[in-house]
Amino acid sequence: MIEIRPTRYLWILLSTLAIIATFGGTRAYLASAVPEPIGLKVTDRDGKHVLRISWNAKLASAADQGAIQIFDGPSSGIIRLSKQQLRQAAFLYPRTSDDVEICLAVFKTDGTASKDIVRYLVPPGLEE
Repeated sequence: MIEIRPTRYLWILLSTLAIIATFGGTRAYLASAVPEPIGLKVTDRDGKHVLRISWNAKLASAADQGAIQIFDGPSSGIIRLSKQQLRQAAFLYPRTSDDVEICLAVFKTDGTASKDIVRYLVPPGLEE
């Protein structure tokens, strides 16, 4: 007959708890390391060559500043956004081409940054 001592149960219990704590801690760390999505969206305003660029207002409320980089056909530019502009969570842009790429970078007060990129394309045959 095998005799099991109480200290063996203690070691099994402690080992199991250590594994669970390690797994839980790793999962919590990985969940916190994933940045919240900006939710960048671009919509055409009735075919008037004006794009409405919008993003997650909740994320913007924790941000200190931001920047939108726009590639509009052959031209490009950067528009810096203040805290107040970020909280408005929308921006109108008069496009000049049928191919516009928009990158929004948001810099939070805790030093972290989030970035999102979208592309607006007018399908062939629908060019204005």
